[in-house]
Amino acid sequence: MKNKIFIYLIIAATFTFIKCSKKDFELSDPSSVDVTQFYKTPADAEQAVMACYDSWSFILFDTQGVGIDVLSEDVWNGTSYDKFTTSSQDSYVENIWKHSFHTIAWCNVALDKIPGTTITDAKQQKQLIAEAKFLRAWTYMYLVGYYGSVPLIIKSPDLSNPDPASLYASRAPLANVWAQIEKDLAEAYPDLPQAYDDKNLGRATKGAAMGYLGKAFLFQKKYAEAKAILKQVMDLKGGVNQAKFDHYDLLDQFGDNFHGNPDEWSKEAIFQINYINAAVSNMWGGGGNNIIWKMLGWGVGRPNLYAMHVFEPSDSARLFTSIGGSYVVKALGDTVGNRKSWKAKAKQRPWNSITEDDLQMGKYILLDTINNQWGHWDGTGVTEGNNVNLMRFSDVLLMYAEAVNELNDPATAIVNLNIVRGRAKVTTYPYGNYNASYLTISGDGSQGDVRNAIKHERQVEFYWEKLHFLDLVRWGDCVAAFAKANAYEISMGSTTPKQDFVKNKSELFPIPSSETTVNPNIGANNPGY
Repeated sequence: MKNKIFIYLIIAATFTFIKCSKKDFELSDPSSVDVTQFYKTPADAEQAVMACYDSWSFILFDTQGVGIDVLSEDVWNGTSYDKFTTSSQDSYVENIWKHSFHTIAWCNVALDKIPGTTITDAKQQKQLIAEAKFLRAWTYMYLVGYYGSVPLIIKSPDLSNPDPASLYASRAPLANVWAQIEKDLAEAYPDLPQAYDDKNLGRATKGAAMGYLGKAFLFQKKYAEAKAILKQVMDLKGGVNQAKFDHYDLLDQFGDNFHGNPDEWSKEAIFQINYINAAVSNMWGGGGNNIIWKMLGWGVGRPNLYAMHVFEPSDSARLFTSIGGSYVVKALGDTVGNRKSWKAKAKQRPWNSITEDDLQMGKYILLDTINNQWGHWDGTGVTEGNNVNLMRFSDVLLMYAEAVNELNDPATAIVNLNIVRGRAKVTTYPYGNYNASYLTISGDGSQGDVRNAIKHERQVEFYWEKLHFLDLVRWGDCVAAFAKANAYEISMGSTTPKQDFVKNKSELFPIPSSETTVNPNIGANNPGY
């Protein structure tokens, strides 16, 4: 959506009526557009869905702020989120909750109102409804991942019944929320296109809805269902994303997923968020003082020494794409101005004279794309324009590998695992004697060993892509992972703060106090808060 439409109509009528008396509802402002006047035409229906995307983008913007990835054992920034001392009063906890339920509310409005518009194109109507269902499901998956059980709201407020008590939703059983996620995605993907024209790139596709349905199944340990739908994504033919790609596949070079054009909306991109020309175009930060980090990496959360340690020695392509900073200059004996040649020179992993202060996040920075990086940055604070990956085809391959392995088919899992490892140009499985992380991989081909290999692969493949912490939680591996990371940091003399993960608490954020203080039906907060 290169030219996103920002819609703020109706939200006041929808969400502030609880402050009004019945008399207020009988008034009409002839100079304004209200909920009864707006949702009439096909254009109105289109804009209703664009409002869903607009609200949804702010969920991602806020999680790029402090950074969801600081929850992982291989990232640090010294904040309460990193140290697991978050409280229900933290603005970050509140913002994710707030933006998520705003998005769900917009999706509910769109789903309620689109059928009543004058759309005569049945295909267009089905697609718009499918997009709203996809975004609602995506948002509920996000909420479940970070808050657990949440209110399940699938209808917009009834303006004919302005009783505030009717709006106070209790937290639904987790199984009910997952069932709604599955239902929305299953109903959405048949009506979504596989590809879009240039002006609509970024909207939900069939492959995205199927991919997230597979993820929903996997997170619930429904391995047979996950296997079936993810295989369909792998087998999609006839154009994806920009239509010029016949099917999903991996890009030849790992780093090309993160360096902007010409590989945005590529054959590997299942779902991306586009930050160019958007209200959140400052997502990448700005200002002349940030010049160095536009070239070396970016801040907020930062890699720890353990993050470098978990990459295999031969995994230079993924390491040097994922982790930037001055250590790269030290390691390769190069200068910042000659960065274009770094990949070719990254033959071995640097260890000498590296401290945590040398490390920065590397993905999405300007790398190997232009000759004069210093001159390219103009210090105005606008975004570099790089899309952010939310799901890549390598995720589908590794989710499929995990599903079939849990169904006692490690041989098929190995095939798909090795497709991902092959692109990274590291030794394919069976490789052995890996124990750099909390995992041990012997290469014996057993289900347990392949399981560990898939877990390791997901950590290094998706470093700083907001997946690892959720993986650790669903696997039940948090305690072991944080213990190993903390021990390694201590052994290396690191000064990064210890991450005090607390079992049966730190897996989830608290429900924000802004919700618990106004909603009498929300119930007890998450354990430990």
